[in-house]
Amino acid sequence: MRKAAVCNTEYNFTLFYLQRQALIHRLNTTGKPIPNAILSHHQTKTNHSGRTSIACKVAIISLYKKIQGDISANYTQAANILSAYATEAGYHHKFNKDILKRWCEEIKMMKKRTK
Repeated sequence: MRKAAVCNTEYNFTLFYLQRQALIHRLNTTGKPIPNAILSHHQTKTNHSGRTSIACKVAIISLYKKIQGDISANYTQAANILSAYATEAGYHHKFNKDILKRWCEEIKMMKKRTK
């Protein structure tokens, strides 16, 4: 990346990207593990990708309530159902019952502040 900043940025970035993709392809075909250092941020398979916005929390909880019912009835079941939805959509994300409970509390507090 430093080299790209000094020289032609677009050309060098494209070249670096293509070299990295070729290395990943070579490792995939040989069956060797791919080091996280050569994977981009979006290619790594982590369960935690950063902070979740309040709008996203409201959307997830609201859609769950509309489709499945009250989330506070069983947080474990809600986490399992949301994880199944994510897996079905092709994402590697697992929801946690404690996080869902915290999200619901945050949304309730936000509701009280806006009234």
